[in-house]
Amino acid sequence: GDEGLTAARRLLAGAVATEPGLLRSDRDDMAVGAVVWAVAKGNDLVGSNRPVRASAIQELAGLRSSPGQRGAAFAYAVGGVASRYGRAAWMYGNQPDVIPLGSPDLLLGRFRHRLIVTRDLALQLRARTPVAG
Repeated sequence: GDEGLTAARRLLAGAVATEPGLLRSDRDDMAVGAVVWAVAKGNDLVGSNRPVRASAIQELAGLRSSPGQRGAAFAYAVGGVASRYGRAAWMYGNQPDVIPLGSPDLLLGRFRHRLIVTRDLALQLRARTPVAG
C-alpha cells in the first residue's frame, strides 16, 4: 500500500544519501527487491510464519536469488546496525525477527503500534517487579 511505498522511498533515499555506491552495483530489479525486502523485514512482514515470503518478493522483482543480502546492506546504510541473516546481533529469544531500520518513519503504522504496546507492557511489568537485593 501507500504506507509501504512511502517507507520504501524513504529507505532508498536515506540509504543512497548515506552510501551512494549502493546503487552503482545493482540492476534496477535487484535494488527494488532489496529495498522492498528491507522495509518488509524491518516491519516483521517477511520470514517464518509471516505474511510475506522472501521468495514472493524475489519472484515479483524477477530476481534469481533472494534479495535479503542486498536488502540488509540498504537497511545497514540507514540503521547502522549490522545484522546476520536478517537478525540483529543484539536480538535473541522470541523477539520479532526484524532488521533494524534506524528510524520510526520507516515503520508501518501497525508495526509501530505493536512496538509501542510491547514497550508499555514491559514498562508496566518493570514498575511492578521488586528490585533485587
